[in-house]
Amino acid sequence: MAECWEHLKNVRSSIGSQGRDVDALHIHTVEVYLSLVIAAFRSGLLAGEADDKYRNPPWMAHSGLPPWLGFFEWYAWLKATGLHWEAQRIQQLLFSVVGFKDALGILIRRDQFKVVTDSISGQNFDEALVVSELIASNNICGYLLDTEDDRLISILARAYLKASHSLAEMLLARSNFDEIGETRPVQYVKQLDDCFEQMPQVTLALRKGDSAALHRFFFHAAKEGTEKIVEKLLAVKEVNRNHRDDGGQTALSHAAGRGHVKVVRLLLEDGSADVNSRDNNGWTPLFHAAAHNRTEVVNLLLAHPNVDPNIKDLKQRTPLSYVTENRCFEVFKLLLADPDVDPDSKDFEQRTPLSYAVEEKYYDMVGILLDTHEVDPNSKDLKGRTPLSYAAEVGSLGALQQLLYISDEVQVDSRDTNGWTPLFYAVAGDRPDPELFNREIMVEELLDFRAELDCRDRLGRTPLSYAAEKGRRSLVELLLKLGAQADVKDNEGRTPASYAQAAGYQDIYDVLSREGTLRD
Repeated sequence: MAECWEHLKNVRSSIGSQGRDVDALHIHTVEVYLSLVIAAFRSGLLAGEADDKYRNPPWMAHSGLPPWLGFFEWYAWLKATGLHWEAQRIQQLLFSVVGFKDALGILIRRDQFKVVTDSISGQNFDEALVVSELIASNNICGYLLDTEDDRLISILARAYLKASHSLAEMLLARSNFDEIGETRPVQYVKQLDDCFEQMPQVTLALRKGDSAALHRFFFHAAKEGTEKIVEKLLAVKEVNRNHRDDGGQTALSHAAGRGHVKVVRLLLEDGSADVNSRDNNGWTPLFHAAAHNRTEVVNLLLAHPNVDPNIKDLKQRTPLSYVTENRCFEVFKLLLADPDVDPDSKDFEQRTPLSYAVEEKYYDMVGILLDTHEVDPNSKDLKGRTPLSYAAEVGSLGALQQLLYISDEVQVDSRDTNGWTPLFYAVAGDRPDPELFNREIMVEELLDFRAELDCRDRLGRTPLSYAAEKGRRSLVELLLKLGAQADVKDNEGRTPASYAQAAGYQDIYDVLSREGTLRD
């Protein structure tokens, strides 16, 4: 090593003060020497104080600079001279031995990193590389939060913002961008931008004890997922963890709904955030996380001993009720796996999760709910309707069969407030109108389970009467084949044939008239 050091010292005259008349050979010599020094240092050959001189260029050995700092000066000179690629190679070597965080500190304190704010360009992207590495190692925010020097904060924040935007542009320009995680790197860069834009103000608010500003920064940081600011401000006892915005949401509520797992974890570990706080709609943090299918956050919240998973919103709906209707399947499974969750809760319409799952034709959810053996398949809502009624109305043959075959407690002739049984809905339902073939099978399934064929509603009408009025000839013929009475009169004395004729279905009128005559 001493021989290499002496050799480099011999070129001092040509390099001059910071490299006057430098040529490619001289630059390469410094780079090779630095590589050898790093290798020797890592192998333990430069362990003594007497060896410290080797960790700076020979022409700086007696300038009192700490180890490696002379090479940082060389790096800065290369950049200032426009030798960006050469500077980048030196930078990579130095950062590999010093570490990104410490190297960044050296550059800032020597006013060398300030060049970043003026030199980000397509050909000079080594600063963007530094920033990306600092992001990956989670050191960049930590460094900014730890320093109390306003000047350094300002320099680094400006440099970061420029470098991050350059990095984002490079990522977006890549042809294989989808292969590296869609837009996640760019989203992360933009998220951290917010942290850097606010940091000087946050630091100032901390020093002044400006509680209003601290509350504002804390709330915004939690909402945007900038966990470093949240972590810093959680150390300030004056910061109100449960401050609410105009919608009644807290920091935890926003973080939960947006899926900021690290922020949610920090707030829960802090212990001061109200895990059951309700916003203006009655939604809790768990509600927001569940509604947006944030599985990791839902897991965190359910694991908290104080979380009530059955709190109802202003419509008396629970998180389970909402995720069932909106088919957030993974969260649905997480909620049902929690022993404290009520799978049969009722909302203000007295509807249960099973009712919504059936109506939306979510067969997997229907099966899981029935398998709990904790739901009532005959539960009625305010209209007196059961899950079987909804299955018949929307033509959900799968859900209807699940209810009939999986549960032996289903009441096939349960009536709603209009006196309609599921058979009425199977025949006359049109929300939406499925294939009539499905409705024919549903009719047969219900009758196989001994549904009453000629049951009457409050108007005295039968299922056959409605099938005739809607012009569903195949259903009319099926009902007649199964034994339905063609001449039953309702409360107004009208027969199914009269409804078919009034609706303009002459063919059905003829079928019903002929059937009535034959039976007479």
